[in-house]
Amino acid sequence: MLETPPPRWSPLFASALLAVMGSVGWGCGGLTANQSDISGGPGPVVGIAGGASGAGAIGAIGAGGSSGGGGSPGSDAGAVACLPPGAGAACSACEATACNSDYFVNGDPGQDDGIGQGIDWYNLCYEATGTASAGPMMGAKNSDLCAAVVSCVHASGCDASDSNFPCYCGAGVSGTTCVSPGFVPSGPCKDVISYGMESTDPLVIAGHQFDSSYPAGVAMGLVLLCDYPSISNASIAGPCTAACLDNPDGGAECVTSGADGGAGHDGGATGGASGAGGGTGGSGGSAGTGGNPCTVTYSFADPTGCASCELGSASDFCSTTTFLSAKVTLDDDGNAIPDGFGPDTLATTAQRDAAFALIHRVLQLQCYSDSTVAYRPSDRSGCETQPQGPCVFANLGCLLDLGQSPTDIGSGVLATKSTYSALPEYQAAAVADATAGAAAPAPVDGSGYAVPGGVAPSATGSVLGSYINTWATYPSSALGLADNVVRCALNAGCSTCFNLTATTSCPTGGGGSTGGSGGSSGAGGAGGSSGASATCPDLDADGVPDCRQTLVQNPGFDSATTGWSPETKSTAGWTSSDGTANPASGAIAVTNVDTNVNDAPYGTTTTGAFQCITVAVGSCYQIDVQTFLPPGQGSGAAGFVLDEHTTADCSQAPATSFISPQVATPGSWQTISGTTTQIPLGVGSVAVRLVAVKPVAQPSEEALFDNVLVRLGSCAPP
Repeated sequence: MLETPPPRWSPLFASALLAVMGSVGWGCGGLTANQSDISGGPGPVVGIAGGASGAGAIGAIGAGGSSGGGGSPGSDAGAVACLPPGAGAACSACEATACNSDYFVNGDPGQDDGIGQGIDWYNLCYEATGTASAGPMMGAKNSDLCAAVVSCVHASGCDASDSNFPCYCGAGVSGTTCVSPGFVPSGPCKDVISYGMESTDPLVIAGHQFDSSYPAGVAMGLVLLCDYPSISNASIAGPCTAACLDNPDGGAECVTSGADGGAGHDGGATGGASGAGGGTGGSGGSAGTGGNPCTVTYSFADPTGCASCELGSASDFCSTTTFLSAKVTLDDDGNAIPDGFGPDTLATTAQRDAAFALIHRVLQLQCYSDSTVAYRPSDRSGCETQPQGPCVFANLGCLLDLGQSPTDIGSGVLATKSTYSALPEYQAAAVADATAGAAAPAPVDGSGYAVPGGVAPSATGSVLGSYINTWATYPSSALGLADNVVRCALNAGCSTCFNLTATTSCPTGGGGSTGGSGGSSGAGGAGGSSGASATCPDLDADGVPDCRQTLVQNPGFDSATTGWSPETKSTAGWTSSDGTANPASGAIAVTNVDTNVNDAPYGTTTTGAFQCITVAVGSCYQIDVQTFLPPGQGSGAAGFVLDEHTTADCSQAPATSFISPQVATPGSWQTISGTTTQIPLGVGSVAVRLVAVKPVAQPSEEALFDNVLVRLGSCAPP
């Protein structure tokens, strides 16, 4: 239990509970409010415990007859599942500010009307002292136990306001059933809640659902009061309802749920067979085209609100409104005025999508710094709106390490600490600029902007850095306009611009061509069978294309390495070599160039490229990835590492790591697989690392990786 706890219940909080306790048969642990208009988020993420697969049926096999028809898409019910809103940085940032104040705790002076009902839930959770005195995690820090429950509730999307306690009991389970003898709870957070309640008895745990004497009770109370509408009046939003319940993707990636109708992956394969009887039938129809990979694009959840805030702001970073649009027009006096707002005004769809992806990543990482690259929000809270030296420069803080000179960008000397790096997104935006046409000067009458021209996908180093440096604030460039919109939103406090909607698109594969002809009286050929997508393998052989399950962004490297960042003393780039020999896709090539003996306590160095993802405490994860070692390099190897971090963004040193088996045989694509142990308490994120290993004296070692699958797995019996 927590040491020196405050009063457990205030009169108002208790009165809200008494109205519903009888309906579920629980003691003082059960509560509800009228939450009929709150869904608890869009549903669990694929790969998070309790996440359901999409309900769409696999498309039907092509019909017999003259054509080898591809399978038709299924109903696709629930095909797109986004990370629950609470899993995003916006939610945790809101809780740390709006629900960490005396006003939240106590309300107006002398009124005793604080939302927290006199209990400092936030600090009682994250600043708790002491350790668990009983239960399965006896001796664990109370602060860790509480934080683990908050993290799990956010990551799973379970409804913390439901009096039936689904986070512990399971979805659709009544409170009465949950505490009945012999029932085994199945909620996504049952383990961490049990740890934080210092008990494994459902009756005891249910009775302390919001009890501030226990770490798990504090966690549930914090989420309920901070994130959900008022327990006494559901029409009144909580301090963080918008950030934690209304943001569709939590500032994170949307993924497509498993088995979602087969869209994009069931194009017809072989065409019709020869006709039976009569003369010999003609040749069979050609194979259908494989489905294209799913893509994720972003947009403002409230574009009108964002535009109104930025265009109407008095902030110095918003004053030149023409910098907030890629299109301008001339007024009656010949002055340029903005024609529209934001990325939607860019010349091409590729630019628009790249600009929104960059905005999304920058807000997710909170990597923007001051103009001298001396600090970010993680170093100085609230620096975005401070009068002097605001930290609003994404084109600096998201490309450089703290302490670097801003001029390093133009020289291509970019960040070595990839935790805060948005380089892949900046590179993608620079490449997208090329889709607007060749570089061209601006019209002499001021009625438009210059065409930036873009760079080739292979551009790196000083070529890429110089381009970014040149167009970093220019509004007709995808990266320049994204920077301008972010800078204005941060300094003006336009929170509506921080909420992005993610859309996942999965095109359907094409059917086979016409089947055989020429049989004088024979029947038509049989229909083509449903073909799997060539760009999305099934490495774990579970019948579901891996790109529909994986928790990582850009697992197949179809055209770029977007989402993956090179580590210190390594390089990472795209190559056309592909793990499934698909000419329309490629892989990531990482090269270890670390020859520092201080990095080689066992005689070898290990480095590569990584991506940071969110995982659920208490869960195990299955990892499968293809790798290829080019021959003739030396005695190197390839593998993957999962570094477990206590922070939410993979910053700081990892607490523990999971290391895969290594591939050392060159010359062929091979699959590496592994399953982690349970993610321990206190882990907030995991860095998925694709690494090349080599003797320290060997100058370099290159390894190729493709089709990265990271999904929820089964934990081995203890």
